[in-house]
Amino acid sequence: MLPKFLTALQATAPDTLASQAHQLSQANATVLDELLLGFWRAPSDEQFFAKAFLQPYGRWLAETGAKPVDRMIGTGENRCPFCAGTPQLAILKLDEPGAEVGSRKLLCSLCLSEWTFRRVVCASCGEARAPELGYFQAEQFDYIRIDVCETCKHYIKSIDLTRLGLAVPLVDEVAAAALDLWARERGYAKLEMNLVGL
Repeated sequence: MLPKFLTALQATAPDTLASQAHQLSQANATVLDELLLGFWRAPSDEQFFAKAFLQPYGRWLAETGAKPVDRMIGTGENRCPFCAGTPQLAILKLDEPGAEVGSRKLLCSLCLSEWTFRRVVCASCGEARAPELGYFQAEQFDYIRIDVCETCKHYIKSIDLTRLGLAVPLVDEVAAAALDLWARERGYAKLEMNLVGL
């Protein structure tokens, strides 16, 4: 299916991405297999084609309950309990109607599963000391914030569904690109870039 995916990108993607898709489509099957297996075993948010192609597959695995195999990556509280992927973003939401405080969920960058994560802890390094953790929120995106860690200098975006219940986390995270620029200008690196490269 990867050749069909690359053909579709050539027809619809911006010029630079379409050109890269064309070059990749000229590669032999061994190169394409290595690309996908390499990402599967050692994911990188800089490998657009492999991530964009395998993300729906990861989601399908999660929906069907078919546990992924041959993923030789780390585990831990900040890794997806289903596929061991890194978090793409955080979501704040109420687990029960009438609750006063929402829980924090992390959204997996591969299978898009959610898992509960402690609210005031860095999703990258596990830092829990309050003076080392902070956040930034812009007025035009009052339901999205950047959670930063001074210890590891990473950040993650949090989409607060308790403020805007109609938000679509993956879409709204991209729409708030200005917050990524704010974080990068201050020396923070995003824990996991999205497919747009932000």
